Amino acid sequence: MSEIVFVSKKDALYFVAIWGTIILGLTVIVDSSFTSSFLSVSYWFALILILILIVWLIWIWFSTGYLVENNSLIIRAGPLKQTIDIQEIKKITREKSILTSGALSIDRLQIQYGKYKYVGISPKKEYEFIALLRSKNPQIQIDDSISSFYKT
Repeated sequence: MSEIVFVSKKDALYFVAIWGTIILGLTVIVDSSFTSSFLSVSYWFALILILILIVWLIWIWFSTGYLVENNSLIIRAGPLKQTIDIQEIKKITREKSILTSGALSIDRLQIQYGKYKYVGISPKKEYEFIALLRSKNPQIQIDDSISSFYKT
């Protein structure tokens, strides 16, 4: 069983959004510990929610990546996992998007698979990633902006 892992590109916008939220959450925790009653139910409820959010964001930051295992592409982003059969991939295009996806970069690849399904990903080594997918499914079409740099 062979598997190859590709880490996600990470750009400044996602860095600021994720780590800014983490720092803000920690600031709220520290500040409220000086001003709130530790016996208050609302204090503990808010503390638990903020800690869950912080753990979830750190998990996403450090675990977002793509695993190619046998004939499957597994997209991981923290606790979220999606598996795509590589034989179902129809096309790979380049896109810029801030919509949530299994990517930590605005500059990403959009994978079209199945009948009308799409997912955005941002492998750091995108050309090696595309080459590996095409070695498993040569029928995958590639956008012109990618194919001009891609060597088949």
